[in-house]
Amino acid sequence: RWVFDPKLQDRHGEGPYPLICRGVSYWEDAQAAPGSACSKRIFYGTADSDLWALDADTGKPCEGFGEKGRVELREGIGEAPAWEYHPTSPPQVMRDKVIIGALIADNVRVDAPGGVVRAFDARTGALAWAWDPVPPGYEVKHDPASGRHYASGTPNIWSIMTGDPERGLVYVPTGNPSPDLFGG
Repeated sequence: RWVFDPKLQDRHGEGPYPLICRGVSYWEDAQAAPGSACSKRIFYGTADSDLWALDADTGKPCEGFGEKGRVELREGIGEAPAWEYHPTSPPQVMRDKVIIGALIADNVRVDAPGGVVRAFDARTGALAWAWDPVPPGYEVKHDPASGRHYASGTPNIWSIMTGDPERGLVYVPTGNPSPDLFGG
């Protein structure tokens, strides 16, 4: 029997947050032939910031999704230690999109990673859209040199999302922008 191992990066007890996963999401490909590989998928985010697609019947990674079943979620967020940015809740799957946010460590720094929510194509893993929760009138300054493509310090979406497939809406509960509880 096959048991999938995502080979998480060893965090050596870093950071204030426990390694948690609040669940996985299930999706069936209406366009795939019944019984074909990865026609039924399990999606989940790991503590080292990867989004995985697994065949629901075999547990094996879906080769056609991202890089051999995996999409790296750290792309575009800039420099951050593993404990400061990672998904903690299951992705929302709706209209053939896998939508995911991430925890961002509280009270650490002003320029913490941004709370971007991204949707990936459920078949290929290609980025479909990204929502960067910036205030109205805020100008996002991309810094390709640092690897940052999304605004820093924006509210994160670490909790469970919900969706309305009929309207095509995703509801995202946001946290606070960094530095969260600054008392100056």
